[in-house]
Amino acid sequence: MLKMLSVLSAVTVVISAFFVSGDVFAREVADKGDFKYVISADGKTAEIVSYVGQSLYVSIPAEIEKCRVTSIGAAAFKNNSTIKELDITDSITEVDTAAFSGCTALKKVHISGSVGKIGRSAFSGCTALKELSLDDGIEKIERYAFSECTSLTSVVLPNSVDYVGDYAFINCTDLSKPQMPKTMRYFGGYVFENTKWMQSQKSDFVTVGDGILVKYIGKSDIKSIPKSIKIIGSYAFAGNNNIKRVMLPSSVSVIQNSSFEGCQNLEDIYLPESIERIGERAFFNCKTLKKIELTDRMTLIDSYSFAGAGLTEIAIPKNVSVINEGAFDGCKQLKDVKVGSGLKKISSFAFRDCISLKHIVFPANVQEIEKDAFLGCEKLLRAEFNGDTKLNDSAFDECPNMKAAVFYHNPKMIEDNAFNQIPELVIYSDNNMYLDEYAKKNNKLSENIKNLPQYNEYIPNDGEKKDDKGFSLGYTLITILIIIIDIGVIGLFAFYILIADRKRGVTSVNTERRRRDASRGRYSDDSEEENNRQRTSRKHPARVSSSDKVTYVSVPDRSRTKKPHRPAHAAEGVHSAKRTKNQSQPLDAPIPQRRPSQKNRPASRRPSENRRIRTVSDDTREFDKPGKK
Repeated sequence: MLKMLSVLSAVTVVISAFFVSGDVFAREVADKGDFKYVISADGKTAEIVSYVGQSLYVSIPAEIEKCRVTSIGAAAFKNNSTIKELDITDSITEVDTAAFSGCTALKKVHISGSVGKIGRSAFSGCTALKELSLDDGIEKIERYAFSECTSLTSVVLPNSVDYVGDYAFINCTDLSKPQMPKTMRYFGGYVFENTKWMQSQKSDFVTVGDGILVKYIGKSDIKSIPKSIKIIGSYAFAGNNNIKRVMLPSSVSVIQNSSFEGCQNLEDIYLPESIERIGERAFFNCKTLKKIELTDRMTLIDSYSFAGAGLTEIAIPKNVSVINEGAFDGCKQLKDVKVGSGLKKISSFAFRDCISLKHIVFPANVQEIEKDAFLGCEKLLRAEFNGDTKLNDSAFDECPNMKAAVFYHNPKMIEDNAFNQIPELVIYSDNNMYLDEYAKKNNKLSENIKNLPQYNEYIPNDGEKKDDKGFSLGYTLITILIIIIDIGVIGLFAFYILIADRKRGVTSVNTERRRRDASRGRYSDDSEEENNRQRTSRKHPARVSSSDKVTYVSVPDRSRTKKPHRPAHAAEGVHSAKRTKNQSQPLDAPIPQRRPSQKNRPASRRPSENRRIRTVSDDTREFDKPGKK
């Protein structure tokens, strides 16, 4: 027993020494004057790992023991308090993390263009640094690279620089004249925060280079963004609770990391078709953002870009091939996800804790769903797979209400715990032996896809009860109400048609009657009112007053037509008589009467001489004017 313990102790000591020494078996630290270095495995290059000298001026050697020096290791000169000037020669290609951090005496630095990358916090806290010379050829400046260099007043970044990390010059309080290249692939957030240059900005939109928006410093909601802006920089609007609606101009092509992170009141944002990329955490924790329409130019949805947002629906564009880790993590109101046909991979935690998601369909091109991609989707009831999708361990873990996993095609592989902690899951397939075996092995029911129930048969809407036939009660009542309204509208339309036909019939009869009466010469006016008054005057002559208008008309010649003899009393009635303008008769004036022919009537039946009568000429057949005898 004691021997076993001693052996274990020895093994533990060896392993600890391995990690503490930093891979001692592969690299051996050597001394060369003031520098400590390591030789690469191929024996061609060397890396300086520390400095033990006391010189005020340091120039990094190009070679050590015939090995080309290409790198300055992490923290190699950290917290040195003696060096005042530094020259990094042409052989160096990389300055690693915190290589010169905390060199409080360092005043002047020259970095050769051979250095492709200046690492994170490489010169952070060099409070005496005043002169910084960067040669053309440097491409990348990592985050915090020159942060808290409080004596630095100016800096010129060469045109070769296309990446400036977050906080690169933060808290350089005296920096007032930075010069940026016009073209940069990425410009981080808060790069010049707490500098004289940033404090001197007066425009609401602070930009650098060729249209890179560094920060929005306005105090009100945004009405419009200048068309000169091409890139929304990192953290440009981060934490701004004043903005509610943003419409990006068509000149914008990139939204960088964390651009709108934490905008608690952002409700709507318009993305033009020119948008090609949305960076990590771009809309992280935008809780009031309900909807966003992604563009077809996008090929990637980056990590945590919409995590914690208030989205209720999302449509993945057809050209997006990958959804990165945590892209929609914690979108608790997300109910509808439409996956584009070009999607190939869904990374871990992509839809974790989307507790409102109920149904999702994966197109045929989806090749892999990684671990915990749909972890904790509590309301997810059904997932449909149209291709040979590989499901990794715990892909649908902790989805307790899931009822159906539908496979329309034979999958490549499903790991044992892909559908972990789902007690009522039924796997539907087309007699696939692999799926049958998987279902039996993991205690999941397996049925033929022909028995697959319709999605809406067992997934009611929120707050609705379903009847026995699978239709929601709310939809049934709405359908009945619509039918009743339709019947009422049809009835009203039929009633309208009936009334219109009746009116047309009555009008036709009246028109025919007027036409017939006019042909008989019974009326002098076509209006119904005048005709009625004339009919009344014939039946009751006494009712016609002198105020009634009398119109003189010509009567057709009936001399050639044989007429039956009519007595004088049958001809009594109101007839038209010509009047002069402004002529009127008293109320007790005698009523004009038709004068019978004197030739055809006996003398005993001829009218009195004192009575006003109408005489008709046998030649003209016109009415005489009143007053003529």
